[in-house]
Amino acid sequence: MKSKTILLGLNELNFDYIKFYINQGLLPNFKKILKIQPPIETVSENEYKLLEPWVQWVTIHSGKTYKEHNIFRLGDIVNKPDLSQIFEELEAKGLLVGAVSPFNADNRLKNPAFFVPDPWTKTEASGNWVVKALYQAVHQSVNDNAKSKLNFKSLISLGLGLLLYVPVLRWFHYLKIIFKVKNLVPSQ
Repeated sequence: MKSKTILLGLNELNFDYIKFYINQGLLPNFKKILKIQPPIETVSENEYKLLEPWVQWVTIHSGKTYKEHNIFRLGDIVNKPDLSQIFEELEAKGLLVGAVSPFNADNRLKNPAFFVPDPWTKTEASGNWVVKALYQAVHQSVNDNAKSKLNFKSLISLGLGLLLYVPVLRWFHYLKIIFKVKNLVPSQ
């Protein structure tokens, strides 16, 4: 069996809080993950405005500082096709790469297992038709968030995703959340 490597990027996570809750007996999955591999802390920028996640994720994916990659806005990675990202580097070494919502990353892979972009970066999703439909639904809902609307196609795609990828025992939990959110949205 081939070995597998997972890069788990968690945006704006405070590990002091994670450790606190682990010590309270909560977050058992984080406890398992941190036992296997403690978090790796990186340092890149000193200027406050450059600590924005969409700047920092490009630094993590490319290994370059802001001064070297010069990407400041979310989604601008698509304007830098010459900037190599970790995804292409791994694929070039013969690894099969899959990515789910890598923040401010461009899908330049030739043969990914799947690549589901973050909802704000205009790059191609890769995977089967269900994965692509789910991505489009998330993209539409996130970018139309101010309108508090989901279009019919997105609703169908999200429902299909629920049917195919969520265990039946969890359906009630998610439906309960959906109805709570629906009741919080003011009628128009």
